[in-house]
Amino acid sequence: MAEIGNILFDRCDGGFKIQRGAGYEEELKRLFDAADPDRDTSWRDYGPSFENETFQIWPYSWCDCDCGYDEKEEAWSKANRHQSDCYQTRRDRAIKEWELMNDYDAIQEASYCDVVEEKEESSEFFPGLVCHTILRRRSEMAEKAHQQWCKLHTKRTTFEEQISKSLCRELGIPWNKGRGSAVHCTCDYRERWAKFSQNTIHDLRCQIARKSFLYKPESFWIDWYKYPLRDAHSSRKVSLNEFREIIDKCLVSLVTDKGGPVVTLESLRDHQKGTGNDQDSQ
Repeated sequence: MAEIGNILFDRCDGGFKIQRGAGYEEELKRLFDAADPDRDTSWRDYGPSFENETFQIWPYSWCDCDCGYDEKEEAWSKANRHQSDCYQTRRDRAIKEWELMNDYDAIQEASYCDVVEEKEESSEFFPGLVCHTILRRRSEMAEKAHQQWCKLHTKRTTFEEQISKSLCRELGIPWNKGRGSAVHCTCDYRERWAKFSQNTIHDLRCQIARKSFLYKPESFWIDWYKYPLRDAHSSRKVSLNEFREIIDKCLVSLVTDKGGPVVTLESLRDHQKGTGNDQDSQ
């Protein structure tokens, strides 16, 4: 079962599962200690940032895309919409028209615009674990608007189901108890998106696409979530003995290869230009 955070942040690349705690962690630590023996391991060891001609190690990054892909995706999304007769467009349009006719947004705003009292309450659920709650009291007018909005919200939910069922019947889409009824597509949007995805990808050294460990001679990689080998996947099946041999070759390269720590896409590109080895042009 993949880590929830890994799925949410789209860092679960599939591949072959590596069992954490089966000896692989010890081999990685052997490499980490050799590549950067002075790193701070006082909390949890994310691993060093290091690259040479044989291997690279990238610690888990909380940063956003730094290769320009996000801007390309945003531009594509603005230029590509569902067709006007698509299920999704017709459904969204009908719901929006209903909201405008019933002042849905205005009533919702009115229910939250007039808070006459706000205080914080604290309660201890377990020894040392205190929960803080913000309590707000609305004015009589705001409370009345809130009650009106709650009733309106129930009506909106009913209308949403009705229009979804109606469109499913018209377009021959199975109702399936409403599952997926907010995202059905009957135009070529998905085909356009698939074509874009095939031709446009993150730079392999982008902070959210780079692999946690890469052994370059075999293009063998391992990717993990946050800490080394947590929810880890590799490009191929590898036994512990095979992995130990890979680590041995990486350790030898620390003596024979030129290189050093490279921590950002920009600094790596500057380094490559200086050595005449600009991989981005390949």
